[in-house]
Amino acid sequence: MGSIWERYEICAKEDMKPLEHVGIFWDIENCNVPRTVSAENVSGNIREVLSSEIGIKSIKMFNAYGDCNALSNQVRKGLHLTGVKVVDVPHVKDGAADRAILSDMHFFAFDNLPSATLVLISGDVDFAETLHKLEQRGHAIILFVPSGVGVSSALRKAAKFVFDWPSAACGKVIWSGSPSMPRELKNITMSPISNAWANVRPFYPQSYDMLNSYGSTTSTSTEFII
Repeated sequence: MGSIWERYEICAKEDMKPLEHVGIFWDIENCNVPRTVSAENVSGNIREVLSSEIGIKSIKMFNAYGDCNALSNQVRKGLHLTGVKVVDVPHVKDGAADRAILSDMHFFAFDNLPSATLVLISGDVDFAETLHKLEQRGHAIILFVPSGVGVSSALRKAAKFVFDWPSAACGKVIWSGSPSMPRELKNITMSPISNAWANVRPFYPQSYDMLNSYGSTTSTSTEFII
């Protein structure tokens, strides 16, 4: 059978369709702008990491979610100048930012059927269930997670690729809880909708039920039809 990456290379070559319809959803209060980098450089660094490591060449949506009152003018200006939309979510209720992100992820996936690529920047386990369900519907999930804190394995395993957020924000690549991709595979364009993906992800759970209704409950569970 060969190693997981040998099988991955075979699968990738069978389907060279590029990753399309890419949306980035940034929980900026969970993964804030590192002190060692300016806000106006973060967007470009993330785009570069996604391009060089996975083959993503264009971003359709790049949103950051949080209470604008908690962000400095410099951060807000830097994000605005680099095309990142700041979605103001005041601290009125606990989990308000999570619900806003979940809602926008759902509508993005629905608007980009049959398959979207959703990039989540957060280490919040509340996103795990929804990400697994979106993945089972054929959408590709990529994660950037904070370092130095415990990140749930349930959240990590919802994604095909997991990066360390502080490093990526500064333009460095550190895989977080994912096998390192061999250098020779980095130029292979990958498809999120190829049936071959399942052949290289046997360790991810496949037992979640499909969604039958649209709606939302608490901040820990939001269900949609995709």
